[in-house]
Amino acid sequence: MEVRRIRKSFPAPSAGVKSFSGVQMVVNDNADNFHAGRPASNHGPPVALFDPTLGLLAYYLSHLDDDIPEIEPNHLQIGAVHMFMEQALRSYENEGKRLTAIEKSLQQAIGIDMTWKQSICGIIPDAVFGGGLPYGVMEVKNEAGLEGDASLQAGLSYAKIVMNGQDKLEALRQRSNYPAVLIGTMGDLLEIGIAVFTDGPYSDCVFSQRLRLDFYQSEDVLRVSRAFKAVQLALTSLHKLYARLQDKPPPKNNIAHIFPSPSPVPSYKGNMPSLSFTDRLSRTGELYLLAKSPDERRSGLYLATMPKSRGADGPATGSSSGDAPDGQVEVVVKFTTKYNADAHRVLADAGLAPALHACIPVCGCLHMVVMERVHGEMAWDVQQRGELLPYTVYKDVKAAINLLHQHNFVFGDLRTPNIMCAPGASSSGSDEGSHAMLIDFDWVGTHGSARYPAILNDTLSVWAFGMQRRAMMYKEHDLAMLEKFRELCQAHTA
Repeated sequence: MEVRRIRKSFPAPSAGVKSFSGVQMVVNDNADNFHAGRPASNHGPPVALFDPTLGLLAYYLSHLDDDIPEIEPNHLQIGAVHMFMEQALRSYENEGKRLTAIEKSLQQAIGIDMTWKQSICGIIPDAVFGGGLPYGVMEVKNEAGLEGDASLQAGLSYAKIVMNGQDKLEALRQRSNYPAVLIGTMGDLLEIGIAVFTDGPYSDCVFSQRLRLDFYQSEDVLRVSRAFKAVQLALTSLHKLYARLQDKPPPKNNIAHIFPSPSPVPSYKGNMPSLSFTDRLSRTGELYLLAKSPDERRSGLYLATMPKSRGADGPATGSSSGDAPDGQVEVVVKFTTKYNADAHRVLADAGLAPALHACIPVCGCLHMVVMERVHGEMAWDVQQRGELLPYTVYKDVKAAINLLHQHNFVFGDLRTPNIMCAPGASSSGSDEGSHAMLIDFDWVGTHGSARYPAILNDTLSVWAFGMQRRAMMYKEHDLAMLEKFRELCQAHTA
């Protein structure tokens, strides 16, 4: 079986972190099988998207300096955390003595029963939550930099356990994405991660802090106490989830667990659209279920259906396709860190962008964008074939840019992958050629105040003069990019 073969390719968790050859086996040799952010392209959408409990944990851990009642610890938990920090800051002769020193205070700080050194499928993590079906894994190293990375080892332990062929584990993996909390502590360093298994094991570090009891000790003790309170809530929720999965497992052919299960941030008071995910979607428009390449793994695009009559921001305006059930509309769902919904709506109202059904802040520091699915092809596809685009496409793109500029917006990334060509009349009223829409509003900002992303590769020749990493955005850049795009289109004929 493929999963078992991949599991055998992983080194033992301790061996995979303690030497260069072990880390190389994890990071390089198993880059297609173990996804923890190394190398740079080896990641999927944030793990927080795939389970509501993990999403809420990630949210809490990114808001520890806010006064959120749910994660406010009591005096006993704060005292236990203070004691744990004191003990963690001492030096110990070896890992065993560190474990002995911190075991009691760490147990009290988290407030959830854990089992130390339990063998599960031949893997012996330092501690697990949940016994033989663990929903939490913890690894301890004596000092950061000695004997490897505890967080990486926790991720490996999780992967080796989840991918085991044991009946109960295999049943859970086939009917859920096996959400779990990972904890790594190394001397004075504390890290908390989250993990799921979809087309492979994925993990993200969502909290990392050097423990200190200095001039700012009151603030630091409170911050770490809130982090442990958030972990306590998550582990309690996962315990209930695993009990439900065993008592009333989903059907064997259910695949919902390989798709996101996003939760709105607690401050969001609107409605969440009722989405049924059907496929993943690549940047170039191909549909797939399980990722087979780094590009497919990294994509934050999905295809889904939703009730035709409603959306989070108002009525759905798209029409159902042949692939959508009756009463449903087919939509594209995009998860992104930044999105200009106002600019999208300006163009959508003019027929120059897909209808926008919702743009909702979700846990994981992301926006969930739900838009009409437009059937057509990207201008990039036409460009790759060496063909010129119809002049009507240029006219629509020009009209879209002019309309954005009237509202003081700069589009920014006016390249062919962000332009969709669909059959039908153009915005100019011509029935010939293709109708064009702009489909990506991640970069859009206000003229003269917004800035380009830090990841803009300004060594490429595709950009207009003045477009650089973190440079100010100006309308002149759009106009220069529009001229570059015009060269890819047919000449206007009277």
